[in-house]
Formats: sequence, structure tokens, C-alpha cells
Amino acid sequence: MPRIITYLLATCVLTAQALHPLQILPVGRPLLPLDQISYGLDAKTFEALTAQHDERSPIVVGLQARGTDVGTLCILDASRATEEFGRMRVPAAAVGRYRRVADGAGVALVVPHRDTPRKGDARREAAATDAWLAKSLDDAIRQRGAKPSQALRKLQDAERDSVLRFGPENPRAALEASVLRLPRAFADFAAARRELHAFALARASGALDAAEARRILEGASTGARLDDARERFSRVYVNY
Repeated sequence: MPRIITYLLATCVLTAQALHPLQILPVGRPLLPLDQISYGLDAKTFEALTAQHDERSPIVVGLQARGTDVGTLCILDASRATEEFGRMRVPAAAVGRYRRVADGAGVALVVPHRDTPRKGDARREAAATDAWLAKSLDDAIRQRGAKPSQALRKLQDAERDSVLRFGPENPRAALEASVLRLPRAFADFAAARRELHAFALARASGALDAAEARRILEGASTGARLDDARERFSRVYVNY
């Protein structure tokens, strides 16, 4: 009986959300929002994708690894595509997540996959940011040979600014520009700012293997992701 109730509730939730058709392409390892890659596909697939869009309309696809129903919503930049050994390389920017729930006519039917706010997320964000700051400062001090003086205070200010910009690589501007280019139909798929901060911390906390990337991608708790990033920062910092 409980299983039947759970199934009915899940069905109600899915029917309450509009199923959106999305073309899904395979990817070797799970991507996270903020990831930017050069995606390879054959010329026929590329021609089929570009034939459905004009130059002013972005190409939105899903990139999904095996073994999971959760994938990453990506924008392909066809204007910067290059040919390489008979295949096309297309820049792809991951801007959100989806959950595959059914298959349609030649496409998948998906719904947005978003985090569920939990009590204490703001405190976890502060703790994870502090860990990131400590690791960044340690790296900067080692590289520059700075002493704990006025030079250190300047480094602290610089690294604090980097944290507010999602890290030294500063992907915020490029990401938000991509999100703004999303068609209105995909607006609900774009990751929220707090989610993006958590994903940025997860990426900056060290190299992620495929299993870790999948777990982080599938998760629905910003707080859990931040706690995981803080622990990873701590391990890297202690073992440096």
C-alpha cells in the first residue's frame, strides 16, 4: 500500500510539471552546471541540429552519461564549431539540469531537476566559502612567497573577490550570459544562483571522478553539496 501511495504521489508531481521535449546526446562522464567543454559529434548530427535553428536561436540539448536519468542542459555554440578529423567540435556550456522521465518521438521528455532548499544552507555556504578562501590563500602565498603582513591582507581581499565571482576562473559572467540566451521554454531549467555557487565550490574543491560527479549532479540539496565541498577542501588543505 505505501508503495502505491508513493507511486501516485510521484505521478501527480510529474503531471503537475510540463514534460518538455529535449534531444539528448551521450557524454562520457557527467557534467555539472558551469562546465564548459568542446563536444564532438558527426557531421550529419550537426547538420540536423543546425537545420532546426536560425543563427539567432541557441541550440539547446541535453548531455547525459550512462547509468543516470539526470543530465545537464547545455547550449551549443554552432557559430564557433570547427571540423576535426571528419567530426565537428562544438563549444558547449552547461547551464542547468533535467531529469529524463519518458521518451517521445525521437526525443526525450524531461522535467527540471532543481535543489530543495534546506535549513542551514546559508551557514554551510559560508563555511564552504571559508574553506575555499583558505585553500586559495595557501596556494597564492606559496606561489608568490608572500609574508603574513600587508601583502597577505591584499591577497585576502583579492581572493575574497574571487570567491564572490565563483572562483579564480570567474565563470559567472559567461554562465549568466548563456542563461539569458536560453529560450523562454527552458527558463525553469536554469540553475539558481545558490545552486551555481555550490556547483562552483564542488568543482574548485579538487578533481572529481565520474562517480563523484554523478552523485553531485543527481543531488537535490545545496546544503549537502556545500558540506561535501567543505570536506574536500579540508582534505586537500591538510594534505597539501
